[in-house]
Amino acid sequence: MHNLRTLRDGCLLHYDALSRTFRFSHLSLAIYFLSKELFESAELVYQNYVQNAPEAETELSKSVSSTLLLHSNLNYGHHGGIIRELGARVRLSIAFSKLLLDIIQKSRELPGLSKLAANAATVLNAGGHNLSRLPWQNVQIQGAVLDFAILAHTNLCGANLRGVSLQQAWLPEARLNGANLEHVQFGEMSALEASHGNSDKSQNLVRSVRDRKSVV
Repeated sequence: MHNLRTLRDGCLLHYDALSRTFRFSHLSLAIYFLSKELFESAELVYQNYVQNAPEAETELSKSVSSTLLLHSNLNYGHHGGIIRELGARVRLSIAFSKLLLDIIQKSRELPGLSKLAANAATVLNAGGHNLSRLPWQNVQIQGAVLDFAILAHTNLCGANLRGVSLQQAWLPEARLNGANLEHVQFGEMSALEASHGNSDKSQNLVRSVRDRKSVV
């Protein structure tokens, strides 16, 4: 009996007799395995979307990975553990980082990739990737979490940044002309103001950013 209890307590899965379902013995296990699945399937989900019509229903398009990556915005309130796990993969894999950057760039042509592109940006930032001097004009990353991001000199002209969180992000010389800034959460404005001087045009830019409007 003692050996049976030891085996049961050490098992990764527990069986709930009432609901007749299995569950992980600890939440961290679920987070680890789901993050691993997202990491391993991200490229397949991306390629499947690009190569097939967006409305085409495939086995992959109905998977948990596809649903989460393509149709949900990862956020720290609900997916903090997953974001951190994937961020760790960014630090370990150059290929994974490149894939995420490619997805963001592709969102210019395929707005339907916006959720996947936003999640890619969120994960890159979580991994500490330097987002400075990137040609991100017209990218679709609404809802991304870019808190504390380094976006110096990044070109975000015409980008869809609706609902992006930029709390304490570093934005000197970032270009935001024509960007959709509706509901953007800025936690720090001084670097943005200083980088544009005191001309009427730059002051209009700063006011537009504060008003969360599209910058013109």
